[in-house]
Amino acid sequence: MNSTDHQPVKPPKPNSFKVTSPHLMIYKWRFSSALSIMHRIAGFALFCDVLCLILFFIPVVYGFYPAFLLENEVYQVFFALCILETLTMLSYRALNGIRFLYIDAFAATSPTAINVSAYIMLTAFIASFLAFAGIILAVLTV
Repeated sequence: MNSTDHQPVKPPKPNSFKVTSPHLMIYKWRFSSALSIMHRIAGFALFCDVLCLILFFIPVVYGFYPAFLLENEVYQVFFALCILETLTMLSYRALNGIRFLYIDAFAATSPTAINVSAYIMLTAFIASFLAFAGIILAVLTV
C-alpha cells in the first residue's frame, strides 16, 4: 500500500463567487454594470421629468397661470432644465438600448468588446448632452 492511499479526502470548497443576478456581475464590478444601474436610474428620472412637465403644462393649457409668471425667468430656466433633462435621459436610454442590441446581435461576450461599446455609448451620450444644452442655451438667450 502507498502512503497516499490513507490520506483523508478534502471536501470541495463552496463556490463563494456564484453569481446571483443574471444581468449584473456583482462580484466582479465592471463599467457595464454601472451603466446597467444607471439605465434604471435614468428611467426613473425620465418618469419624474415627464410628470413635472405634465404638471407644468396642465395649468398653462387651462389658463391658471397668470401671464407674468410665464414671462418669469426662473420659470423659464426651470422649464428649460426639465426639457434638457428629459432629452438627455431619452438619449441615454436610446443609446444604451442600441448598445444592448449590439451586444445581443453580435454575441459580444468578451469584456473588452463590452467595455469598448460602453465607452462609445458614454461618449455619444456626453456629445448629445452638450448639443442639447447648447440648443437650450441658444433658445434662452434669444
